[in-house]
Amino acid sequence: MKKFFTVAFVILLSFIVPHYSQAQSDFSFVVGGDLDKFYPVTFSDPNFWGPNRATEFEIGRQVHDDSQWRGSLIVRFRYHINGWGSGAQFIDVDMNQGYNGINDNKFIAGWEDVTYANNANCIVVWLRGGNTSYHFHSAATVAVTKYDTPELLPYKPDNHAPITYKTTLDDYTQIAANITGRNLYNMSPYTNFFNSAVAINTPDAKGYRLAVNGDAIFTKVKVKLLGNWPDYVFKTGYELPSLQTVEQFIKENQRLPGIPSAEEIKKDAQDLGEIQRLQMQKIEELTLYILELNKKLEAQAQKIEQLEARKK
Repeated sequence: MKKFFTVAFVILLSFIVPHYSQAQSDFSFVVGGDLDKFYPVTFSDPNFWGPNRATEFEIGRQVHDDSQWRGSLIVRFRYHINGWGSGAQFIDVDMNQGYNGINDNKFIAGWEDVTYANNANCIVVWLRGGNTSYHFHSAATVAVTKYDTPELLPYKPDNHAPITYKTTLDDYTQIAANITGRNLYNMSPYTNFFNSAVAINTPDAKGYRLAVNGDAIFTKVKVKLLGNWPDYVFKTGYELPSLQTVEQFIKENQRLPGIPSAEEIKKDAQDLGEIQRLQMQKIEELTLYILELNKKLEAQAQKIEQLEARKK
């Protein structure tokens, strides 16, 4: 009798939770819920046991699926779960989703391997809801399970925090890219060319070609200036500000003339090459002040010597 109820429960569960697992490689599924939410959808790893190889699948949609200009997506997942401690786990994603000229709908908000402390045997991908269609292809028999209704949410893998929908994109999904959770090691002896910005530990390069959010260390740095190096300070005709003028400026502004204020540096950051140029200008001006002061001291010393000689 107990066995009968167990079998009946499993059959009932298969009707309650939307679940797809087909031997053929191609099928479509629809994620319900709200259009502005991304719902957890699990994809099994049928190659974790037995074949012992990575599982791959692709998801696509064309721009007019479900409604005019809703948006397109082409993405390939290649992964191997942790499964209680595999050690060879990874998720690599080749994703293309972006602005189509009408809207900028994204369809994937994130992904995660949820099997580090359970036998769930799946990864989770957050897909846009709102009755959005997705076309699936895989050479393996991947089970796809959706959690897109209040009755099914949250998804609760063992020994894992409950998983519910997302309303914002994870940073790494903001752009079309090849995305990996592993380290990158390039052994090519040739120059690597990047036709866009490089952002390290930040999704937004803020318009710069290289943006680093965090510490950086260099053994040597060269900054090529487009402006003039301030050797002009030593040229004849340079108008050296008087010390009285500099003193008055410092009293009024709490900084040296020509040097950015603390507020400007905080807002716009520091241009390393430009600040070096300005500092060199001030050093050269300071040198002129010292030379001028030295001449005055020498003249005073001569007068003192002359006065002392007269006393004798």
